[in-house]
This record gives sequence, structure tokens and C-alpha cells, in this order.
Amino acid sequence: MKRLLVLMLAVVFLFSGVAFAAEPVKDKRGEEVKAKTGADVKTKGTKEGAPAAPKATKMKTTGTVLAISDGALKLEKMAKDKKETMDFYLIKAYPEIKAGDKVNVTYVVKDGKNMAEKVTKVKEKVVKEPAPKKPAEPGAPVKDKKGAEVKDKKGGEVETKKK
Repeated sequence: MKRLLVLMLAVVFLFSGVAFAAEPVKDKRGEEVKAKTGADVKTKGTKEGAPAAPKATKMKTTGTVLAISDGALKLEKMAKDKKETMDFYLIKAYPEIKAGDKVNVTYVVKDGKNMAEKVTKVKEKVVKEPAPKKPAEPGAPVKDKKGAEVKDKKGGEVETKKK
């Protein structure tokens, strides 16, 4: 009887590893993904005790380009009222970026190195100065903000009284 019990426990432990080796694949909503046949889609099993590969976190920074080449970028940015320089390895070349340009850099840290995935120029905002207003001439028709003439209730023109 004891032998039968030990044998059954050994079989249970043997097959329990197979049950945990593959987990069902889940979509963004957390629902299990089904194959065309209706069967569950399983992931490949990982070795027990092996840590999962960490996902690289994308980070962003903005600064002024000090130097750029085909494979490297040196950036100066402001951090808490002091200047800080950062070095990046470029995945691809950016011929439109030159020293002195203000840029946004999207990067990840791999093996202790900043790997720039995307470098884009910051668009400078152009501030338009409003045209100086001319003082209204006496007897000139009154205009609203859009430039249309203002009419009174009867449809007649309204004139300025300023002299």
C-alpha cells in the first residue's frame, strides 16, 4: 500500500512540471488567445529558476547637440539649474542633425550604454507680433474684432465719437 502511494505521488510530481511549462498567451485585454481550431495558444516553456528577460524601458531627453557623428551623439541638457552632458550610441545616422541643434532623443540603456533609437529636431515656436493698432479717425465706421463694420439696430452705420 505504501509503495502504491509513493508511486502515485511520483507520477503526480512528474506530470506537474509539464502543466506549468507552457502558459496560455494573453492579449492586451487579458483574454486568452485562441488558434483557428479553437485550441489555446501556449508559450514556450522557460527553464525553472531562470529569470525572465527584462524589458528595456524607453526614456526621453531634450538638449543641445555638442557633437554628432555616424555612430555617436554628445548632448548637453539642463538638469536642476546645472548643465549635464550625455553620450549616446546611434543605431542609425542622422545627417540632418548638426552641432548646435536642439533635439529630442528617445533611448534605452543596454549593457550600461545609452542607445539612441530616435533623434528629432525640436521645432522652434515662431511668435508673431500683432500689427500696431491705428487710432480711429473721427467719423470713421466702427469695426468689430473680425474687421466687419458694426451696424445699429436699424441697419445704419455706427461712427466713432473719438476726436
